[in-house]
Amino acid sequence: MRTWVYSLLTDVYGAIPYAEAIKGTAEAPIYTPNYDSMDQVYAGMLADLKTANEKLSTAGPAVAGDILYGGDILKWKKFANSLRLRLANRQAAKKPAESKAIMAEILGDATKYPIFTSNADNATLKHTATRPSNNEWNEVMVFGSRTDWNISKTLADKLNDLGDARITVYAQPTKDGKYVGHANGLPDAIATTYLASSSMLGSYFTQPSTPSVLMTYAELNLTLAEAAVDGDITGDAQAYFVKGMTASFDQYGLKITDAYLKTVGAATKAKVMEQKWIALFGQGIEAWTEYRRTGLPVLPAKDPRAIFENDGVLPTRIKYPTSEYSLNEANVRKGVTTNGGDDSMKTKLWWAEK
Repeated sequence: MRTWVYSLLTDVYGAIPYAEAIKGTAEAPIYTPNYDSMDQVYAGMLADLKTANEKLSTAGPAVAGDILYGGDILKWKKFANSLRLRLANRQAAKKPAESKAIMAEILGDATKYPIFTSNADNATLKHTATRPSNNEWNEVMVFGSRTDWNISKTLADKLNDLGDARITVYAQPTKDGKYVGHANGLPDAIATTYLASSSMLGSYFTQPSTPSVLMTYAELNLTLAEAAVDGDITGDAQAYFVKGMTASFDQYGLKITDAYLKTVGAATKAKVMEQKWIALFGQGIEAWTEYRRTGLPVLPAKDPRAIFENDGVLPTRIKYPTSEYSLNEANVRKGVTTNGGDDSMKTKLWWAEK
């Protein structure tokens, strides 16, 4: 879990405190931790996940209070190794030899390095119908009475073009029984006119007990499909591709059809990343990270009425919090330099392939 959190932080900001982080209560406390580069953070995370797999023992006593896996240590091991595959693949273009070795090690010994084998292994946080343990979308959309967040035209158009049944879960039909999105970036005065005619977020996501997703079997297989297409593993890219799509459909109680598989066609880098983008719906940071890393899927041209900030550049990262400049200024400025650009939403992060 610590590594998963660090992965979110570094994939959002770039260089972050890592080796000296969370040492405020140590015997020799560190209140102004140094910023480590992304490649150093990735090296540390990958090493920690390998150690976690080795130290987690299924022969030990049950773990009480485990709200992710109910004390099932084997599933924690599967999460550790699946997450390690995600991170190894994410850095593969920058550290190809190391990444190939890590993936070969894990895939070469299923007993020592178990990974997700079905949706039953998905890393998800179980919510309840009781606040504040309810799903956050339920809190915002239902209890918060939010009515102005509807589905993007980019998503709706793609799923409609593919005849993808996941649109029936991701969105609610309009009064005409259709699934319609509205363009991103429209000014309020224009955007609000579409709210009555575009699809709202699917009711699956606004239920109080809908789980929050950390990582899925679908994502794992699509990651392995990408690795196979790139030549980083020796597995069958098409087989991983189909397993990934099938698992994504199954995650929502849907059945993939032969017609759909025929429409999608053979695995290519572009198609794999498009399917990963679709499967990561609801996991915004991960979908954004994969786009920033690969430049895929290719997004449609913006609506001519849209107004985008950041000079029209889709953000490549998030700026460091202003609190860092007041509490740890010297080190955060070193972090900015380490990232290779200014502290803006245009500086590309270390794993960017383009």
